[in-house]
Amino acid sequence: MKPPAFKILANGDDITRKINDRLERLTVHDAPGVKSDTVTIEIDNRDQAVELPETGAKLEVWIGIGEDLTFKGIYQVTELEEPLDEDALVIHAVSAPYKSGTIKAPKDRTFDKITYGELVGQVAAEHGLTPVISEALASIEFDHIDQKAESDVNLLNRLGRQYDAIAKPVADRLLVTPKGEGKTASGQDMTEIVISDPANSSGRVTITERSDYQAVIAHWFDEQDQKKKAVQTGSGEPVFTMRRQYGSEQEAQDAAAAELAKQQRGKKSFSLERPLTPEMAAEARVIVQNHKASANGTWIAESVDHVIEPDRFSVSSAKLITPKN
Repeated sequence: MKPPAFKILANGDDITRKINDRLERLTVHDAPGVKSDTVTIEIDNRDQAVELPETGAKLEVWIGIGEDLTFKGIYQVTELEEPLDEDALVIHAVSAPYKSGTIKAPKDRTFDKITYGELVGQVAAEHGLTPVISEALASIEFDHIDQKAESDVNLLNRLGRQYDAIAKPVADRLLVTPKGEGKTASGQDMTEIVISDPANSSGRVTITERSDYQAVIAHWFDEQDQKKKAVQTGSGEPVFTMRRQYGSEQEAQDAAAAELAKQQRGKKSFSLERPLTPEMAAEARVIVQNHKASANGTWIAESVDHVIEPDRFSVSSAKLITPKN
């Protein structure tokens, strides 16, 4: 079997050979949603032969098996660690920041009669990003939106949670994608990864019973009548009442429907560890075969960690969840 391999460019310069025989551990963390992807590089810095990179340096990272490498993204060095009692250097980097860091700055404003797609487009334009959103999400309409002491990225995610969607700025793009559907922002299916060799798998499947709620009530404020009104999805007892008040009847109805589906959906998760699998990434669709019955089937990777340790067993660990019905 070919050994695990990596390639790293620092500000465009290939530093792979410089650190190849000094690498202790390389960890790539692919996170869900708005959370930042990260890279951690641990180096044996005997004789202080490796110069400390500058914070802010750009790292381009590939990992793989033998000569077959998979690009894992562009990162920016944010922190350096150098213990005094050992010859070591630890480099921490996060996914390359988008063009404007102000997307996380709180602000106050309102929007009227706007679609989710128009809102994403406006926010993206304000921060020099390219909006990427699925057609189904883009067509969702909001009568009124209040943004109070809230960042743009939090606003998009707050609205997206009503429809099981997540917003994430990545490099030069603002991605808004359905959560748990294993789809790209354009609505295309993510690459499927088939795992059919149980001898190379370890982990645990956890199954949680679904809730007993048969109906969900959500409230909205009718500006014309100046009254708080309620909508209900489902029937029977018990009934779950959502705390948040929505700006329109349609928003409240959509939120109630999404909540009922969530409440009635059995929760099933799978922590999986495998030999290094570079192509596995957050939101990838994973098809498990020939394992125990509880593990077999289609899953969505919620988060993934790839760990390369030269001359040791390099692994990929993933948290898997069941896709939306």
